[in-house]
Amino acid sequence: TGGQGMVHIFQREKDWSYTTTLISPDPSFGAAAAINTPYGRADTTVLVGAPDQVKALLYVLDGDTASWTLQGTLMPFGDTNVSVRPEHGFGRSIALNGDIAFAGCASLETVYAYKRRYSQEEEKFEWVPWKTIRSSEFDFDGTDRQEGFGSALASNKRTVLVGAPFAGNGKGKVYVFSSKPHVQQIVLRSDEVPKKGSFRLKLSDHPIHATTGISGLLPHNATPSEMRHALEEAVNIGEVHVSFESNIDGQRPDKFHCTWLVTFMSELGDDLPLLEPMWSEQIEPAAHSTFTPRIDVTTITSQDDLLQETVLQADDPTHANGFGTSLSLNGEHAIIAAPQSSAIPRTTFDFETGTLAGWVPEGSIQWQNQPTFGDNSIHRPSYRDHDKRSILGDPQSSSIQGRYYVSTYENRPGNDQDYLAPDPNYPEGSIQGDEPTGTLTSDPFMILGEEISFLIGGGCDHLKVYTELLVDSAVTMRATGKCREGMRMVQWNVSDYWGRAGQIRIVDASKEKWGHINVDDIHFSWDLYESMGPSDRAGAAYSFRKECTFLPSCTWVQEQRIVASDKRPGSLFGVSVHVNDEKGIALVGSQAMLSPFPQPNPTITEISEDLEDYMRTGDTQSATGGSARLMGHIVSENKTMLADNEAFLTKLNRDAGAVYIFTRKKDESGSSYWSEDAKIMPPDIESGDRFGYSVALSGLSAVIGAPGVDSKARDGGAAYFYDLSCVFVRFTQNEFVATEDQGTVKIFLERDIDGIDTPISIGYSISDLSAKGVDTATFNDCMKLDSRNRNGCGDYEQTRGTISFPQGSSQVYFNVRIMDDDIYERHLEYAQILLHVPGGAPLIGEQYRAKLRIDDASWT
Repeated sequence: TGGQGMVHIFQREKDWSYTTTLISPDPSFGAAAAINTPYGRADTTVLVGAPDQVKALLYVLDGDTASWTLQGTLMPFGDTNVSVRPEHGFGRSIALNGDIAFAGCASLETVYAYKRRYSQEEEKFEWVPWKTIRSSEFDFDGTDRQEGFGSALASNKRTVLVGAPFAGNGKGKVYVFSSKPHVQQIVLRSDEVPKKGSFRLKLSDHPIHATTGISGLLPHNATPSEMRHALEEAVNIGEVHVSFESNIDGQRPDKFHCTWLVTFMSELGDDLPLLEPMWSEQIEPAAHSTFTPRIDVTTITSQDDLLQETVLQADDPTHANGFGTSLSLNGEHAIIAAPQSSAIPRTTFDFETGTLAGWVPEGSIQWQNQPTFGDNSIHRPSYRDHDKRSILGDPQSSSIQGRYYVSTYENRPGNDQDYLAPDPNYPEGSIQGDEPTGTLTSDPFMILGEEISFLIGGGCDHLKVYTELLVDSAVTMRATGKCREGMRMVQWNVSDYWGRAGQIRIVDASKEKWGHINVDDIHFSWDLYESMGPSDRAGAAYSFRKECTFLPSCTWVQEQRIVASDKRPGSLFGVSVHVNDEKGIALVGSQAMLSPFPQPNPTITEISEDLEDYMRTGDTQSATGGSARLMGHIVSENKTMLADNEAFLTKLNRDAGAVYIFTRKKDESGSSYWSEDAKIMPPDIESGDRFGYSVALSGLSAVIGAPGVDSKARDGGAAYFYDLSCVFVRFTQNEFVATEDQGTVKIFLERDIDGIDTPISIGYSISDLSAKGVDTATFNDCMKLDSRNRNGCGDYEQTRGTISFPQGSSQVYFNVRIMDDDIYERHLEYAQILLHVPGGAPLIGEQYRAKLRIDDASWT
């Protein structure tokens, strides 16, 4: 601003409030910023990059004066054989965690690490160089530095991730560096199991803080939690992890041992003094014993330098996908983005590979034993067609095409070593039955043709066992079986959705007879895999998890590829990411995502009766789907709007931005996976806002940057604050049903039991689909009329509001008033109910929308 660089600091108590602005005459000041409060302390620290000065500056909050003071200035150091200049970008990527700071310099393929320590000479804290970090593939000759190592950084505790988006022949890599912490062992030795006794532990002459600290009081049999909290009471001890075991060995004079293993996670001194035990209540020796109870402390391991631990790469690497451009690390999880990726679908739609590659499984079905090898149903008894009794009849053929198909009833997988043969451990006719339930969802794909066809068989309950098409995450079409194992072909006309993203979802939600579904041979009328141009730079992200089966040996494994359910070309999904491992929530920014496609406002659009079929789903004519099919049809039919205003529409949509919210879930087998729950956009979003350019997450508080918002100046930028507790709220059902004569209908919401101790508020609104709503004043006026004179009074009261879950409550409801007009109406009437961020725009996601069906009571 005015040739200056600024960093604005906000603080949250009950609400967010502005506190101060850090200002520098350098306009590059603020190119990157990070904030962190060290574990168990109050000295909140801000790290600010200033690449034009080749510096990064550290400010600390003085709790007494509530002012920010400069604590340190970071500059390049070490054996860099090229002088670092502004064009090298030192400080454009930074990371801060506790007493460790990092500054990247991607042009020189180097990351600089610093640590905070107490200077006894200066009697103050200072930041000192610690380590220069380079990849194992660093070119020391300086002739070929093209990996972009250091383009992005993320740190957590003693680990740092370094993005190198051009490494691996342009396919991108992320390097993991970590420092092994100090570990000390505390052993209480006694000649018998003590009945009482207590002690404290002292840490003298702390190498960084130059202080002495004493722990809280510890019982002789302290649990890991008690030991941890007592140690962290010491003024010079930060975060510790504790494990515990006890044992008795009659062959030793000290028969009884209590052993605590203490890992000092936040200690950075090269030498850490041993903890000193101090008895508070000495354990008395047993009668006639010659052994005096004592506590011994020994060093198990000392701190290591920052060393490269491993290298991460996507399991489907492609050239120039930008893998490692943005990344986040928290706890045992990392999210690494590839915003330039085309997010090519990996799904095997004909199942002939013998795997479920590209499908996301959920539920108790033994998906690891799918797809089914061969015509398994011909080798076992089948239910009699449509017989309500569970009586088995003759075997039935599945009409399989090829070697494999999916059946939620069968249990005969292929051979892992040879997919052309069955697994010998599962003989012909093996089943898992109708009891298991679950879903199978494909990768998103672009709809660039007119038809999708597939084979379907099995159960015939279109509400519980079916295959459906999701368009931009909304259910649109559905098909089910005929209560026969034999599959028949179903064809869906998808021309109304051209250019949108689709997914196939196979659903088995029934445990009853014929509670299973068979699917095979899904085909598209366009070449699904050669049409990736239209999804260029759609973007993808990858979740990795750290597994430590045998400490200290740990490995990082890729969990899942994450793609937006409504992916679009050029949307740059993954330009920013943030993950919170404890809460199981991740944010993925998509700064170039289009704003919502210009659709007629359903609250003011007249829906003619001939469009009623578009309210239904697939060949079952089930009215439980979303409105995407209806609205897509209306938009595609409105040729004038699309043709005459193409330039306007392009301008309206471009670079608006969006943020996607993913939550970690577990299926009945205990396996975890990430699920896209919501997409959020502010209600005032416009073209060029780039909402989602940056994201940050602390607990369930999120801050989202939008540098293109025209606030105090053109592209002045804005930050949006969100409380994401509302994300864990959902409708109890997809469809609510009311008759005109009942007056009101209750719409029930529920929330996850994990957050039941915290009050939550969420907004809601109801608007027209094929039903017509009226405002409250009109509704009240109409209620004064005789029901026979209410023509033109609409079908329901169109409202919006906010509803709160009290502490301890898992379910609430709000009322929608229904108009009884004594007018015969033979067509289905539907309204749409949406959940909102309180005071904001709708949450876009399947669990945040429902339908209200209003049946005419005049016919009953």
